[in-house]
Amino acid sequence: MPRKGKTKNGNTLSLKDLIDLFIDFKQAEGLRERTLQDYFYTFKEFSKYIDFHKQIDEHALKLAVIEFLKSKANKQPATYNRPYSNLHTFFEWCKRNSFLSENPIKVLGLKKKRDEGKLRHVEENTIKKLLSVIDVKTYAGLRDYALILLTLDTGIRPKEAFALTFEDIDFERLTVTIRKEYSKTNKERILPLSPQTAQTLKALLEVTPKDWNNRVFHTVEGNEMTINRWEKRLSEYSKKIGCKITPYQLRHTFAIMFLRNGGNVFALQYEMGHQDISTTKRYLQLTQQDIRQQHTLASPVNNFVKRTTKVKRLISLIKS
Repeated sequence: MPRKGKTKNGNTLSLKDLIDLFIDFKQAEGLRERTLQDYFYTFKEFSKYIDFHKQIDEHALKLAVIEFLKSKANKQPATYNRPYSNLHTFFEWCKRNSFLSENPIKVLGLKKKRDEGKLRHVEENTIKKLLSVIDVKTYAGLRDYALILLTLDTGIRPKEAFALTFEDIDFERLTVTIRKEYSKTNKERILPLSPQTAQTLKALLEVTPKDWNNRVFHTVEGNEMTINRWEKRLSEYSKKIGCKITPYQLRHTFAIMFLRNGGNVFALQYEMGHQDISTTKRYLQLTQQDIRQQHTLASPVNNFVKRTTKVKRLISLIKS
């Protein structure tokens, strides 16, 4: 018979009870607000598959987990793995504190999606097409344009960008500060801005309603932007230009173009907010086209034998 959720003293619990306790625990641990919001979003999505207010039935919980993760099976690894990890952490906490007899994700043998590590970026001509279809005469269009430029200029993570306030931008010194409480690595970064990006952000400031909060990026309703809203916006633009573009492809594009343009890998590590230089060095794995182009330009053989030299001419020289 499926086990019902109980505390050690025998009181029955609902999934909502456990989630409330879990969130309280994470707040006591000092978890960042953005991470807590990420948990809230996952639980909100998961609530569509099981009644949070009923006493926990572990069999029903397993079925709900299957259906929930199945709904995300066709998503990109990063999109699938985020709610997977959130639920996995929650269930492990429940098991550790004897609220559940087992972690349903572990018992079912469900795994994270493997990210093969291919850093998909967007070619320069595609970026130009993307920028050309954005209507900057609207708030949403100007916001999207500014967010794309900011990402291509700094490599900022989407969640870091959504946490920015206008106080974090120094329009005189041309810098943007990513505060440690919103940084993935819990370390502050001060990133340089190009004048073009700063001018676009200043234009966004001028059209942002005064009664909204001080965040840089909002929805048209005045709410804070989310990764899901941003993914949908880029999906709409992708259809217009006939090429799929995602938020993290823009970040990867910054990194690859930064190196192609002569940037230093250690400077890139700082800008990207990588703790381990090996993560940054993945961007040094140039495409085959890059390697071919560089080889054509830089091979020492070009110094000694002209490219116009014919094979037959060489053979005749050898035989003579």
